[in-house]
Amino acid sequence: MAKQVHGYVIKTGLIFEAFFGIILFGMYARCQTSKDECLLFRELNHQSTVSWTAIISGLIQNGLNQKTLDFSLEMRSINVEPDHATFASILKACVSLAALEDGKKLHSLIIRTGFVFNTHTSSALIDMYVKCGDIVSATAVFDTIDNHEIISWNAMITGFAKNGNAECALNLFKEMHLESVKPDDITFLGLVSEGCQYFKLMVDEYELEPQADHYACMIDLLGRGGYLNKHLSF
Repeated sequence: MAKQVHGYVIKTGLIFEAFFGIILFGMYARCQTSKDECLLFRELNHQSTVSWTAIISGLIQNGLNQKTLDFSLEMRSINVEPDHATFASILKACVSLAALEDGKKLHSLIIRTGFVFNTHTSSALIDMYVKCGDIVSATAVFDTIDNHEIISWNAMITGFAKNGNAECALNLFKEMHLESVKPDDITFLGLVSEGCQYFKLMVDEYELEPQADHYACMIDLLGRGGYLNKHLSF
């Protein structure tokens, strides 16, 4: 179907309309036909930030992480400015490839373009550093954010927890609580493995529905502690 639509768009000349190109990118990405997606991209007369972001997003969606980085380098070589959506996709590729140095270079570009002040971009940066094991850089990014939203709190709390720094995760949660920021289920995913009281706090005080991952963390915690009988209560 995507190829039929593509052929029609070429015949009618609509291929030169950016709107139709973006629609086709989405179709090819969902069909996991990255080769056709790349051919379509080369057919476009004008490759804007939107079209570059669409092709990069499609590639990362299909797990083509190195190709994502290659396209991002090409994008920069012709001085096309990325936006927050572009950065988010490229940072995901860095995480998948454990490409910390590429992530750091991207961080420099994010600073130069001013997107470091974008909540979603800064949170994606924190996530990248955390998953690449650089908790110091993740903390530095977090500390530059003036007004933290739930997404940045979650990225940092989960980062501390996953890197074995339970004390910092709990202290940050307390700071979040003092600033009257309401946690969500993602927040507690980073905390629930640290104790039953946080599981109960999540359910009783914040009235959040535990997900399968939360129960898995509790089962793992209780199993490691030798409290197997408590598994029955879940």
